[in-house]
Amino acid sequence: MSCLYMSHAWDISLHPNLKLTLLALADNSDDHGECSIALEILEEMTSFKRAEVIRCLEILKRDGFLEIEDINGQWFLKKILPEDE
Repeated sequence: MSCLYMSHAWDISLHPNLKLTLLALADNSDDHGECSIALEILEEMTSFKRAEVIRCLEILKRDGFLEIEDINGQWFLKKILPEDE
């Protein structure tokens, strides 16, 4: 867990579903903001169905909070971005 990214996620004003998803990612990120987590784990951590987890990831990516790489249909979270980057 990266305290920097957890603290950053707490400070951002977001819709509750987006915030919970971002917090779950930050909780599993390293000190560089990189995280490898299965959608199943995010489903368990957030209590969201898969479609909602994917929707939240897509919005967070669109809004510049995440870098996500899609390789052969598998998503890899590359970085959780601080708001000032």
